[in-house]
Amino acid sequence: MTTDEYRDLIAFLGTKFGEVDARFRAVDARFDRVEAGLADVRREVDRRFDDSDQKMAAGFAEVKDLIRVSHAGLDRRVKRLEEE
Repeated sequence: MTTDEYRDLIAFLGTKFGEVDARFRAVDARFDRVEAGLADVRREVDRRFDDSDQKMAAGFAEVKDLIRVSHAGLDRRVKRLEEE
């Protein structure tokens, strides 16, 4: 290879490496956007699970209260029957 051919090759490779670097920067930027989007999704999912957990806990508390009331009434009836 001649000196001019080496110089042309180096210029060509420099251009190609510059193009590859630009593509990597673009891919990095897309990954950053995806990462930010996933963080938003994660926060929304966490919020919805927290809401569901609170609703379920409230529902379970209501059911426990109803069971407690039902048992208290049943206990009174049984005592009344035993007294007769």
